[in-house]
Amino acid sequence: MTLDCVARVDGWDVSIRSGAHLPIVDQVQAARVALTIPGRVDIEVIPAGGSFGRRGLGRIDIQDSRDG
Repeated sequence: MTLDCVARVDGWDVSIRSGAHLPIVDQVQAARVALTIPGRVDIEVIPAGGSFGRRGLGRIDIQDSRDG
């Protein structure tokens, strides 16, 4: 469950930034609301701390190979 997020809908594509505890569930629900498929929903999870242990994780940078 996510309480706050920033979402952008562009046609069939959806981008979300949030401190989601269960991003897969949020991905499915966002796809349902936007009338698209979960594979077209990109969720960027921002470390938010809390009881799920993200306080101890460092930042992970992932570069998409399509970026060059």
